[in-house]
Order: sequence, then structure tokens, then C-alpha cells
Amino acid sequence: MGQERRCNQPEAVALVVNPRAGGGKGARGYAEAAEILRAYGIEAASFETSPEAGADVAAQAALSAGSEEIWVVGGDGTLRPALASIVAADAVLGVIPAGTSNCLAMELGAPPEVRAAVAWLLEQPIGRMDLGRCDDQLFSVRVGIGLEALGARIAERDKRGLGPLAYVLAGIKALREGQATPVVIRAQGETVYEGRTLTAIVSNVTLHPMLRFLGRGRANPADGTLHITIVEDAPALVHLGDWLMGAAHDEPHLQRIVEHRAPAFEIEAGREVEVHLDGEATARARRLKIECLPGHIKVRGKVGRYWSPTTGISRSGRTTKLLSGTPELMM
Repeated sequence: MGQERRCNQPEAVALVVNPRAGGGKGARGYAEAAEILRAYGIEAASFETSPEAGADVAAQAALSAGSEEIWVVGGDGTLRPALASIVAADAVLGVIPAGTSNCLAMELGAPPEVRAAVAWLLEQPIGRMDLGRCDDQLFSVRVGIGLEALGARIAERDKRGLGPLAYVLAGIKALREGQATPVVIRAQGETVYEGRTLTAIVSNVTLHPMLRFLGRGRANPADGTLHITIVEDAPALVHLGDWLMGAAHDEPHLQRIVEHRAPAFEIEAGREVEVHLDGEATARARRLKIECLPGHIKVRGKVGRYWSPTTGISRSGRTTKLLSGTPELMM
């Protein structure tokens, strides 16, 4: 027996599906999503991604067919290539978590189980969310350079069938291979960091377990800024795993964490470094221009739900240095 469709709900939804996402969860997710939508009397059409073309061609096909709601069944890496086409059409994005990494879905508040996520999306208002742009590519979650990007490249190669465990194993491998790199990071014409870094992450949304730096909660996709977390070079490299897991220590010799919030960042490295966008490895680079695009995309969900004045970084944008878990404002 069909469910009653409410006024906030769409008449039709285009499902952009990555059948390989999450070790096959994407394919199963499509069948479950379509079943729920049709139970509500909502037309559901499927547009499958491909390893060669990614999600962009599928999204373009859906938009050409007249779709105004594009719901992506997959993870953050599946979604990213489709962002530009969705933005250009001013279509509404819905995210159904079916990948290995589902940071954006978690940020928006979606339940982890596909059926529950679809029913939840149908209840959500449409709002606008910030996106980031790294050189000429859009991203919704984060850009990483150095060690974290190396880990993403290793995980991309090995994650099929391993799920989140792939990121743990990739982190261990990256710790053995990663090297600190001299970088200069500028924001609004000022140098906010100059020195060696093991990794730097520019985030648009909160980071979750396995990526849970002490800066968690400081990125807000509705405030027109990006948040950068920099792990400085230090002798105790082995303890970086503890930082990644969010563990706190009192020992003063552990890695220092430097944070800053700004509308845009320019990063110049002393050599080419690994770069990833939304968990997917891209080309190596020495210079990056990363900027926030406020309210750039329409989404279903609770935008900025993790942000609060008590956990957010100072709105002055001053750099915060965290040493052994203790914040100190750098004037």
C-alpha cells in the first residue's frame, strides 16, 4: 500500500548510482531506494556511473531528461564529479550513504541505512550549502595534501571489499612512506603558516572518526569559510595515528596541530605533494588555490547542524595552535 506524498516531497527523483560503491552497497542501495520512493508514489529513474566517466555523465543524463532532484547513491568520491553539473542546473542534491566514506551524508544528518536515509530525505527541507573549489575542481567535504592524501591514494587502490578497514590499513602504510614537506599557507593576503608539515586538510564539513582531528566541529558548510588543520613535523611520527583517532596526550613532544579558518587559502609546497579531493586521489601539485563558494548548491538535509558557538573556532579567523590538546591563540 502506497504512502501519502507530502507537499515538500518531489514528484520524481533521479538516482545517480555507483554500483561498485561500498563493495557493492551502491547496487543494493539503488534497489532499496527505488522501492521506498515508489511506495510514496514518487517516480524513480536510475542513471549508472562508470569507472571511466564517473558520476558526471550520469548526472548530466539525468538533468537532460528533465530531473530537478539528483540523489546520489554512493560515497563522497562518487558524488564529487557530479557537483559541477548539479550546480549549473541549480538542481537539488540528495545524498544516500552507500560508499566507504559518507562524510557529507553524515554532515547533513542522514541515517546510515539506505531505507531509513531515503525516508529521511523525503522529510527534509531544501537549503543551500557551501562548496569548496580547489583550482578548477569542486569538492563538498575536504582537500588533503601530504600524508593524508597519500593514505587516500593507497586506500583507493586497496579498499574494494575491505570497507572502512581499508582506511586504517592505508594510514599505517602512509605513516611508513610519508615525508614532511616545507609549505607556506596564506589566507587573505597574510601568511598563516610557514614550516614543515606532514599533512594539511582543508575542510568544508566536520571530520568524523578515522578523520577525527582535534579540529572536529570547527568546519561549518553554511558560514562561507573553510577550516584548515595542519599537522606539523615532529619526531614522534608514530603518534600521528593517535591524533587521527582523536586521542589526547599530555606529552609535550607529540605533533602540534595548527588550525585556521578563512574564506580561501593558497598553499605552496617545497616539492610536489599528493593531493586528494573528497577521499579520491588527484594529481600531485606544488601550488593550490582553495576557496569557499558560499551557498553554492541546493541540498536536502540539515546544513551546518554540528556547528555551535562553543565548539566553533573564533570568528576572528585567528590561527589556533593545539599542542598536546591545549589550545593557544596565536596573535
